This record gives sequence, structure tokens and C-alpha cells, in this order.
Amino acid sequence: MQNTSELSCFCRPRALVVVVAACVATANAASPIAKSGRYTLGPNYTADPATKPCLPCDGDEATLLAVKRSIKQKAPCCCHPGTSFSFTMPMANTSYNCLLKDNPSLSKNCTPYCGQEWGTPGTRNISLYVPASYKDGDEAAVMVTQDGETWVDSGGELIKNTMDNLIGNTDPARSLPTFVWLSVQVAGLWSGAGFFPPYTQCGDGPGSERNNEYATVSDKYAKFISEEVIPFVVNHKDVKSQYPNFRITSNPAGRATLGCSKGGAEAFAMAFFRPDLFGIAIGYSAGFYHEDTTLTSNMTYPLGMAEMWVPSPEGLELIKNRPHQPIRVFHNANQNDFGTPGSCLINPNHLGNLSGFPPWPPGKPYVNFLEANNKVQDALEEKHYTTRYAYGGGWQCHCQKDIIFEDFPNTLVWAWSSWRSHQLLQKSDDTQRETGDDRTFGGIPPGADGTAFLQLNPEL
Repeated sequence: MQNTSELSCFCRPRALVVVVAACVATANAASPIAKSGRYTLGPNYTADPATKPCLPCDGDEATLLAVKRSIKQKAPCCCHPGTSFSFTMPMANTSYNCLLKDNPSLSKNCTPYCGQEWGTPGTRNISLYVPASYKDGDEAAVMVTQDGETWVDSGGELIKNTMDNLIGNTDPARSLPTFVWLSVQVAGLWSGAGFFPPYTQCGDGPGSERNNEYATVSDKYAKFISEEVIPFVVNHKDVKSQYPNFRITSNPAGRATLGCSKGGAEAFAMAFFRPDLFGIAIGYSAGFYHEDTTLTSNMTYPLGMAEMWVPSPEGLELIKNRPHQPIRVFHNANQNDFGTPGSCLINPNHLGNLSGFPPWPPGKPYVNFLEANNKVQDALEEKHYTTRYAYGGGWQCHCQKDIIFEDFPNTLVWAWSSWRSHQLLQKSDDTQRETGDDRTFGGIPPGADGTAFLQLNPEL
């Protein structure tokens, strides 16, 4: 029998949960499991086994043999995959409708190109992934991702695989609660096409829709997701056809937001400005820097997202000077991230001068992503936030896949640890109401005040 202290996984057919010997290997030691604080990754990186696909548990004989083989190889074994949905949300009559009168930060040259390059013109691409563990009628936690499914990989397999492998994992140290993944694409050009004529400067940078949504310092995007996107998805006919009673929690502890670069800084801003809407923020190579002088929010926050950390008299030090917010924050920056002396690129628009923007001049203030994230972490620690900060060593640059594929599963476990305890308590209460007894749930005896569950995560 495998050592279940080292390896664990469980298989989830439709009608029955079957514990399989041992499938998802323990995490890489460099990425701590469910621990707050600072840590260093690299210079060598190994993808976490939970990022790999697992086989369906209810397959044919050949599939079951492959499952046995994967157990022997200490690879992800089997799971029941979730359900994917894809939508196009009309931009008309939304907060981000590409009209200059409603979005004055936009360049007039970019408004004709708002909407996606694929799909129906004038729409925003949205996708939803519902794990197999979700039961219709339950109140679902949600993780919202900026830049859609393509924020790191082309089809969102990183997040789907991690969810399939770790939701309900029998190892409590590597287990995720049930949540759905909502990926929201920017309502504007965001691919290589956005950096060449006639779209030059509309893919990213000043005047682009991406800056309008992610670099503006306000609560507008958080409200847009909460008040417009989530209701659109919950009530969509495709979702209703499979989950007639589908609903998403309004509890901010069960609402996370995730992004990379500007999307990572926006994830923080969503929780920081609206902790009543989002309680978890995750940002890789988070863009707490100053770039766009055209944003309307510059009237209040002249240094853009750098206002989170730049000290007075130049900056506002928002993290330090505003009241502590009840949120969990993960962020990351890398040795050769944008703006550092050894940066792999000198321009935040990914293609250097080809994008039409001048390179960052040496010494330009508040554009060093590593410095910015270091300062943000200092401020978060000073204000006693629950926070986790990963430094990527070695040659790593910006939003590096190597780092994310090694770190993401454990960071997700950390981010959701409080909600997992909440979910375990809720299930225990439901079980006691249904059975009338006080038997343990998941091998953990619940105390009258639930403290036994919270011992899983001593920080809580």
C-alpha cells in the first residue's frame, strides 16, 4: 500500500466517492503548503503534479489499467472532470461598453476595435468551469480570473486540472473546497493583433480597453464583475439547463479574484476597494506600477497602481494609510521582472518598440515590478494582512509559466483554506441535522465551536 502521508487522491465517479490508493504527489518543497509569509522559488522549477490532467474514474477497462499505472508512477490518477461553459456577453448596456462618453480613458483610435477578435463582434468572451463536486442548489464559491482562460495557458488546463485533482482531496493539507471558476476576457483586443496596425496600442498600454479595465484605480471593475457579469452567468440559459438552481455566494470569503501583471494588480484592487465583494486576491507579477497618464482615476490617484505603495510626498501609500481590510492576498514578482535591471523586456507591452511605445528610460520611477511588489509586501505586513509573497529567482521574467505551474496549486490551497474550513463546518452541520448524530466528518471531530476544523489552518 502506498504511504498516504506522502500521496493521496480520490476518485469521483458520478454516484460514489471511491478512495484510491494514492495519486496526487506531494507538492514541491519550494512552494510551502498553506503557509503565509515570504518564500523564494527557483532557480530550478518543477511543475506541481496537480497541474497535470487526471484520467476519468468511470472509464473502460483500459482506462482503469491506466489509472493503476498512474498510481504506480505517482502521477495524478483519476477524477471526474467538471463541466465547461462558454458565453459571449454583449458589451452594450454594460459598464464597459466601449463608448467614449462612458469610458473617457479609452483612446478614440481603439473604440472601433473593442470586443473580441473571435466570436460575435461587440461581445466579451466569458467561460465557466463547474467541478464535478458541485451539487445543484448549493451556494457556490467562485474564483474570477482576469484575461479569461488564456491568462497563463491557452485552454485554462492549469486551473481545471488543479481543481479536478485537489477539490476534495483526501489529504487535508492538499485539499481544496468546492468552487467554480469564472474567467472573464477583457472587452478589447488582447492578442498579438493588438500590437500592430491598425490596432497599434489597442492591445495594451495607454488608451487600451485593458488599461481601462485593469489599470484604473477604483472599484468599478469589482462592481462590474459582481453586479453585471455574475448575474449574467448565473441566469444564462446554458447554465440553467444543467443547474436549474445554480447560485454563487455573496460571502466575500468565498469569492476570489486572480490575475497576472495588470490583471494581478486589479485582483488586489478588487478586494482592497471592495472587501465586501471579494475576500481573496491572487496576483502573479502583479503590476503595482505607474504607466498610463490618460486614466480618469489619475485625478485622484496620479501614480496609478503605484499609489498602493509609493510613500509621501510623491505617493499616497494607500495600503499603509487606509484601514486594514479583511482579505487574503497572494502576490509574486521575479528576479528579472519588468522594470528590473536584468528585465527580459524593457517595455510592459511585451513586444518592445514594436508596440509603438518608447522603452522605459533608465531611472524612470515606479516601473520596477520587483521593487513594487517588495514594497507592497512591506506595507501588507506592517498592516498585519494575511498575505503570501513568492519571489521567483533565477532567470525568471514576467508572469512566468515555470513559477506558476510550480506554485499555483499550493497557493490556491492557502487562498481557500478559510473557506474550506467554513465548508467543512457547514457540511458537518448538515450531516448532523440529517442523521441526528454527532459522528465525525472527514475524520475530524467537530467541536461545539468548530475549533477542531480550524486547527487545519492555525492562521485562521
